[in-house]
Amino acid sequence: MDKRTQTKHIWDFVKDTSEEMFHKQQEFWMKNTPEKRLEMTLAFTDSGFELNKRGLRSQNPDWTESQINSEQFRQIYNAEFTPEV
Repeated sequence: MDKRTQTKHIWDFVKDTSEEMFHKQQEFWMKNTPEKRLEMTLAFTDSGFELNKRGLRSQNPDWTESQINSEQFRQIYNAEFTPEV
């Protein structure tokens, strides 16, 4: 089975990557240990959170850090929670 089929959910999300680059990315990830892949994944996640916070600060310069954190939480987890009544 082709790796693109095995990781269809990832492939559906990343539509701007050629099949050749997809395979190169897979090779890059798989040459590392599971520990290193986890470390890189967490670093990418942290970078994404920080970029999101910078965008929120830029759009809302008068917001406190608490407001920034609350909005980031809402953006990420909104579908997981229902408003309290």
